[in-house]
Amino acid sequence: MIFFNILLPIIIIGILAASIGLDNLSNGSLEFPDLYYQLSLISPLSVYSALIYLVIGSQSVESIPISYPEYYTAGFMALILFIWIVTFLFLSYWRFRRKDI
Repeated sequence: MIFFNILLPIIIIGILAASIGLDNLSNGSLEFPDLYYQLSLISPLSVYSALIYLVIGSQSVESIPISYPEYYTAGFMALILFIWIVTFLFLSYWRFRRKDI
């Protein structure tokens, strides 16, 4: 989980800063490129956060509205989470099936 919680966001923000520039990143009024959203689909935490935002919306008084690309739908986010779950269940089953306990 260290990769998804610490390292992957640093890598994504680094790629974002390199592609749009550090000045544009710090002023707060920018549009993220599609590459940022595509890389965010790698992390199940980002996918889950986007799914919750798409389904429930923001409940905070001072929240900044997030504009996701058109392909960020609740169904697509749920599908990606389902793929994460099924993939790791299959890999776990396959790995422990081969072990002699």
